[in-house]
Amino acid sequence: MKRILIYNWSRLDDPKSSGGVGFYTKRLIFSLIQNPNYEIFFLNSGYSYTLDGKLKIKAIPNSFGCRVKSFEIVNSPVLASSPRQSIKNIQQYLDDESLYFLLKKWLTSLNGLDVIHFQNLEGLSLKVLNLKKDFPNTKFIYSLHNYFAICPAVNLWNRGRNCERKSFDDCTNCFRRRCYITTKIARVFWNSTIAEGVNYHLFQNKAQDSDSSLYQKFFLENKRAINSQIDTLLAVSNRVIDIFVSQGYKEDKIKVSYIGTKCAERQLQKCNAIASANPFKIIYMGYMNDFKGFDFLMDALSLISEEISKNIHLTICAKYTKFRNSKDLKKIDALKSKFFKINLINGYNESNQQQYLQNQHLGIVPVLWEDNLPQVLIEQIAYGVPVLCSDLGGGKEIVNNPDFVFKAANANDFINKLLNIYANRSLLDSFWKTAKKLTTFREHMAELENIYEK
Repeated sequence: MKRILIYNWSRLDDPKSSGGVGFYTKRLIFSLIQNPNYEIFFLNSGYSYTLDGKLKIKAIPNSFGCRVKSFEIVNSPVLASSPRQSIKNIQQYLDDESLYFLLKKWLTSLNGLDVIHFQNLEGLSLKVLNLKKDFPNTKFIYSLHNYFAICPAVNLWNRGRNCERKSFDDCTNCFRRRCYITTKIARVFWNSTIAEGVNYHLFQNKAQDSDSSLYQKFFLENKRAINSQIDTLLAVSNRVIDIFVSQGYKEDKIKVSYIGTKCAERQLQKCNAIASANPFKIIYMGYMNDFKGFDFLMDALSLISEEISKNIHLTICAKYTKFRNSKDLKKIDALKSKFFKINLINGYNESNQQQYLQNQHLGIVPVLWEDNLPQVLIEQIAYGVPVLCSDLGGGKEIVNNPDFVFKAANANDFINKLLNIYANRSLLDSFWKTAKKLTTFREHMAELENIYEK
């Protein structure tokens, strides 16, 4: 019997609180419990706080019943998630030892584990990784779903552009501009399970006005601990490997592990639209924000000549409110007279996404940051929509075709690539000759279990 602990900062049955990682973690555990030779444990932290402030681990129920033993660290001194909370107590993340001693005692009471798989480190302190010395026969695995280990803001995004850190002063200037809620008090209102009252210690963790030495220390100590204590780092794309290796992480410890998806099980591997059909239909799915490239896309599309734009049907599937996205909606309105049609859809979900992707010629994924592996790109390709993406992040290695990759934030290159595809529709059908076959969750699990067993 192999005993495996999965760690994620949010609760197992509240995946929305950690987005795609939460959904992935639940799917991962669902797959693991199908194997009768596995005993599965789950732990979360940095999420639950009580009036007494006492640090402890408690058992909590979960939707998998007795097949998963689920636990939670209560009153962790290190807040989650990133970047909303973690950047405010970096010193605590680096210095705290209480979580190390708590987990050492708890793991000893479990008589040890074979594998600990960290989906992230938020909600824990770095010294927790010293547990590897106490449990040398336990395999420590860390999935690089984000860039937390090298950037406490997790996404390498600095003041409206992709971060190219020249010095750690850049980190100081970046974080001073981040106006997040400054205390744990937000957790009281956000998490309805914390109804016991307000912890009077909540106000002790205010946002730091730190100098560059703290961010340098964060970077260097993470690298030292992870390089020495983690057995295997799992990167969701080769681009993630390149970034971590360039920052001094040991290449021989990092493996690419494309996350399997449900939609990959029914990937078409051909266009779902007739290439020659008009109008030419393009679609953007995601968020109305700058780092996902929405602002860039709206500005770039305004530069297309009306002779061509009048034959382009643009669909935008993005959650919005009139108050929060008033500027975005004005940009969309300004384009309406220029295009054949603009169809604005207020968000989408797994049940209706395929419907919106029907008869779309081309998906646009214009990310301006090193997006580890855009889920929306995988989904569009699975449903038979070729994708034009930027050259940042892992998306381009799935697309794997220079005709469908443009230089990020470069409007001229984007328009040239888009118009080339528009004028040469045969490229849409040839897209599938070079695009990588998507990884199914079954294939992903076979690879992951092989890592667990070694």
